Amino acid sequence: MLFGGKDKDKKRKPKTKNSSNMETVIGENTEIEGTINIEGSLRIDGVIKGKLKSEGDVVIGESGALRADIEARNATIAGSVKGNVITENKLVITSTGKLIGDIKIGNLIVEDGAVFKGKSESKSAPTKRFSNSAKKQNDKQNSDKAKKVKDESNSKKNSNNKVTKKKQSNKRKSNKKKK
Repeated sequence: MLFGGKDKDKKRKPKTKNSSNMETVIGENTEIEGTINIEGSLRIDGVIKGKLKSEGDVVIGESGALRADIEARNATIAGSVKGNVITENKLVITSTGKLIGDIKIGNLIVEDGAVFKGKSESKSAPTKRFSNSAKKQNDKQNSDKAKKVKDESNSKKNSNNKVTKKKQSNKRKSNKKKK
C-alpha cells in the first residue's frame, strides 16, 4: 500500500462518537489520584487528581470534580475542573460547569451560567511569529513612519507660521501707511 493505505489484516477498534456510549465510568463515590490514559470515552462523576488523557470523549458530570489536566478528542464539563484542557475538536462548558485553567481547543461552547477563568487558544487561529530580525525590521518601519508623520506635521506648522508672520507684517505695514 502506498501513502498510508490501511492494512486489511489489522482490525481497528471503532471510536465512540457520542457521549451516551461511554466505555468507562468513574462513579460518584470514587476518588483517583495519578495519571489516567484511556483509548475510549470516559464519564467522570467522582474525583480525579492528576492527569487525564483520552483518545475519545470525556464527560465530567455535575458531581465530577477534577484537579487535573485533560487531553481529549471532545470534552463536556458539567462539574468542576481546575486544570488545563486540550481538545482536538470541541469543549463544552454547560450551565453547571466550572473551569479554572487554560484551554487549547478547536471549538468552544460556553452555556449561560457556566464559569470559565483562564486563557483560551484556538487551534485553527493563525498566529504571526516574528523572528528577532523581522521584529526589529517591523519596529524600524513603524518608527520611520512615525518620524515621517512628525516631520510632515512640523513642516505644516512651519509653513503656517511663515504665512501667519507674513500676514502680520503686511498688517503692520498697512497700519503705518494709514497713520
